[in-house]
Amino acid sequence: MSTNYEMMSGEITDQFFAKAPSGFMLIDKNYLIYSANRQAQLLLNTTEEQELIGKPFGTFLSLQPLEEVVQGRKELHTEQTNENGQRLLLTYFPLFDEHRTLHRIGLIIEEANHFNQKVEKHTDYMFCQQALHAITQQSEAAVRILASNGSERYTNHEWEQIRHQQINMKKIHAQLTKALHQRRGYQDQFVNGQNIYKMQIEPFFSKGKLLGFVQMLITDEHQQFKSQLHQMKQVIRHLEKNYKYEDIIGTSSEILIAKEQAKLFSKTTSPILIRGETGVGKAMFARVIHSESEQGGNKFVKIATRSLSRNDQIRNLFGDQDHTGWLTQYTNGTIYIDELSELTIKTQENILYWLDQSTPSQRPNMIFGTTLSLADQWSSNFYKPLLERLQLYQIALPPLRERKEDIESLTTSIIERLNDELNKNVTCLSDETKKLFLTYRWPGNVAELESMMRQTFVRLAENEEVIQPEHIPSLAFNQNKVVHTDQCTLQASVDQYEKQYILQALDQYQYNKTKTAKALGISIRNLYYKMDRHQIDREVR
Repeated sequence: MSTNYEMMSGEITDQFFAKAPSGFMLIDKNYLIYSANRQAQLLLNTTEEQELIGKPFGTFLSLQPLEEVVQGRKELHTEQTNENGQRLLLTYFPLFDEHRTLHRIGLIIEEANHFNQKVEKHTDYMFCQQALHAITQQSEAAVRILASNGSERYTNHEWEQIRHQQINMKKIHAQLTKALHQRRGYQDQFVNGQNIYKMQIEPFFSKGKLLGFVQMLITDEHQQFKSQLHQMKQVIRHLEKNYKYEDIIGTSSEILIAKEQAKLFSKTTSPILIRGETGVGKAMFARVIHSESEQGGNKFVKIATRSLSRNDQIRNLFGDQDHTGWLTQYTNGTIYIDELSELTIKTQENILYWLDQSTPSQRPNMIFGTTLSLADQWSSNFYKPLLERLQLYQIALPPLRERKEDIESLTTSIIERLNDELNKNVTCLSDETKKLFLTYRWPGNVAELESMMRQTFVRLAENEEVIQPEHIPSLAFNQNKVVHTDQCTLQASVDQYEKQYILQALDQYQYNKTKTAKALGISIRNLYYKMDRHQIDREVR
């Protein structure tokens, strides 16, 4: 019986490899071909199996990849061209015996065109390609997209026209060479005849790996230059679709420790707790951890617990017979719950049970945030066994008042971003404004700093380049209006400050919700939510 089963199993295996659409090959330690299926014979231009078996592998393909696999003892992906000019995609992998001694090398061969057809059929490749074509063809600027090695992958019509004009291409190539070496973006300009040309090149990444560059060239006569640059950056953001550790601004010891913890924790599938006051950047850290994790290519879902009714928490998270819960719906992504203490004890108990009963492959990565301090965490707002579990992977983010050395780098980053977004030419803060920023306590932390900067930008005249104290909203540094911690809790103080801030913005824009939300840097939906939470009448004008 056993013998018949082994014979049948061997026959089935032979049939599988014979009919497989990819080429399979085994090579021994002497680099002689041990076995090969029919597809491998066709791709290597042989008609009979005997023409391959026992022959030196170097007769058909380069030996260099084999030598790299033998020395490195790990998988290798490469490509070569056969005698017919077909591009072959090759995957080499070592095969070991029970003593971890190299036994043979496996090789999978696939014809590149056939592989590309499968990619186009089963992914959004064609959609993305056509969308990119449509975006760049609508641009008045000359645009080209390059691979990470500098090879040109795509150009629009305007770029092709440049090739036939008397333009100094050395300047353009020099900018590319500089960007390739430094792995960062550059802006430059040069004079060609009577025209002034402005150039910009920006890299785009995925999970820290450089994918390529977008290079743009436009004549100064185009009035839409700044909007074109902004459009290009938006395209880059969509190409990247991820956040990096470099996006976390600051060099203070507290923030550097938090960044190192985030790097370490991004490699775990265990639940993570991020602690810090409102506005310190807990959601940003959660997004960075997600992007740098194995789930980085999948969905990141932020759950605002205050928007959930206490009765619907378990239904929304775990689902019921009529509803798929978020914890099941986003199994391959990351879920960030922004305030753990807002969940009921029963919901927290269910979360711990679910964490204990499920495997990492059955659940999304879980990140929890809380504004409560280390001491307050042991209050009745938490289910103690869950909190003990979360203590293993915990990040404490410092308030801005405890890392004021980071204020200058934070404002520089915000200025650069708002210049692009709002078409401004702001260069810096004045010395007097810097002193004000350094003496202010920032109860709303980094979120307050960004919101204040956004309001300031809206108030600036088009030709103003330096932010002076008189440009800052008057409420910002009137600290007497902030309730201090000896009178109530920090959260109550922050809530009162936020309410006053929203009221001032509403008054400034005559209760125009769209303009108010834009000035505050939040969505209209979020503005309505905050107005309801602070009991601000929506209809007052």
